[in-house]
Amino acid sequence: PWQGAVITIRRQNPQDGLHVDHDTRTLSKEAGTWYLVQMNDDWWRPDELDPRRREAAMLMERTAKSNESLPSRVWSAMRSAHLCNPATWFSWVAVPALRRSWYTSAPCSWSKW
Repeated sequence: PWQGAVITIRRQNPQDGLHVDHDTRTLSKEAGTWYLVQMNDDWWRPDELDPRRREAAMLMERTAKSNESLPSRVWSAMRSAHLCNPATWFSWVAVPALRRSWYTSAPCSWSKW
């Protein structure tokens, strides 16, 4: 438990003051970070134009109170109308401790976009 990270290599645009060679966001029991949300955008930039990261975080917080298994909760959030849009190429959830993974390249059937 508590093993997971999102590593960003070489941020672009050194003029904006955000230039670093890499950074790492990790799970942290002390900070209460039990999930990390990663989209195909830069996590450090404001998400006004694409609210999926914020919506994913809200869905994950709600699922914390669910009786479903964690992989089912994550899968439900990822394939929800809030997150799954025509730009979604695939969805994948892996649970190394269980040696299981779930994958689909099927398009989202209910996009709100």
